Amino acid sequence: MKIFITGISSGIGKTLTTNLIKSGHEVWGVARRKEALGELKTNLASDSLHISPCDIENLAEMRDIARQMRDKDFIPDVIVLNAAVHLKNPLNTFDFGLYQKSFDINVRGALFWVAEFLQDFLKRDAGQFVAVASTSAFRHGYGGISYSASKAALALTFRRLRIHFAKSGIKFSTIYFGPIDTELWRGPKVRFLVPSADRAARYIARIFEKKGGEYYFPFFTTLLSRLSLLLPESLFVFFSKHLTDKYGGD
Repeated sequence: MKIFITGISSGIGKTLTTNLIKSGHEVWGVARRKEALGELKTNLASDSLHISPCDIENLAEMRDIARQMRDKDFIPDVIVLNAAVHLKNPLNTFDFGLYQKSFDINVRGALFWVAEFLQDFLKRDAGQFVAVASTSAFRHGYGGISYSASKAALALTFRRLRIHFAKSGIKFSTIYFGPIDTELWRGPKVRFLVPSADRAARYIARIFEKKGGEYYFPFFTTLLSRLSLLLPESLFVFFSKHLTDKYGGD
């Protein structure tokens, strides 16, 4: 398969790219860090890996990458929208610029690729978009005002796209991750509760074979998050407020 992935310079995206190349797939990956991309390309030493430095806050750069992909006849079978930031809101304020940046990367930087390749998928009546979301979309944990909101926006958009194109052959898959051992997770890294990026990447790859829908990983922590929705909001706030500083810092 031809697979396009955002955010391949580290964490889940890097591991997923490595696993897919070793499994014989062709991957086109983007990330902001040029040196990290070059290192990944060197380590894998595969003609099946195409890399492009790209700031997904920059629409012009994304349009240029899409043009390069079309010039090389690389129309993906699967698009994995993995790139994200978890920005820390400062004490004593609400940073609107930071909030906007989160949405530019986590939402707009993901949905651009849906808009770009949707018509190609419709023409062949096949293809899959995979959104990497988070259980913080419905119950946030450590900090993450803008992160939680942006992941909720992405997940809800995919839910509507899934309904809108339900009669087509296009799959819209959303993966809600709980704590994963990457730089985005700020909480305690208990091995039993916080699986590795490799396990998370392998879970994403398994989704390629499934129909569109919503998926949760790992089972235990995501189950707890979903069960927490049964709690009254006042009780949830009572417990979760102890995870933040007195004046709102993340």
